[in-house]
Amino acid sequence: MSELDAIVKRLTSLRAYSALGMMGAGLLTTAARDGVFRALGWTGAMAPEQLFLPLHRGGHHPVSISEATSVLADADYTPTFWAWSNLLALELGQSLGELRYLDNRPSFEFARHVRNAVAHGGTFDIRHMVGPAGFAEFEIVPALNGTPLADFVSPGDVMALFESVLDDLRNDFLE
Repeated sequence: MSELDAIVKRLTSLRAYSALGMMGAGLLTTAARDGVFRALGWTGAMAPEQLFLPLHRGGHHPVSISEATSVLADADYTPTFWAWSNLLALELGQSLGELRYLDNRPSFEFARHVRNAVAHGGTFDIRHMVGPAGFAEFEIVPALNGTPLADFVSPGDVMALFESVLDDLRNDFLE
């Protein structure tokens, strides 16, 4: 498997998990807000008390579901969407960097600048423009330096960028 094939496979998997994660955040927040977990208790159905996340060194780290759902009931899940989209932007930028950006098309350059904004605290830090950086109706120009990423794009725009670049990699570079 070529490096490009491996990267496309990794990005495809990340896209699927991210979409499910974002959907899950919305569903969990709605379920907590609407008392679904309390309702499960009334029906006799058992909702799990803890989620166990695997540790690198072995074993598991418990996460209290009831504590999380009590927080979620009053929470805005937009920050969760930003967390997912920031991870997507970092992974996409890293992957394109590993491929040396292939042909520096505008969407790849746009992804590089979004990744750098995430890495610099969520603010554009434009030091140099390699070439045009655009995606959909967006264009990154030097005047955006210092602009918060969230004032320019939304998490949905980052997901759309991710999918567009992934499609470009599949369609234009894989046989």
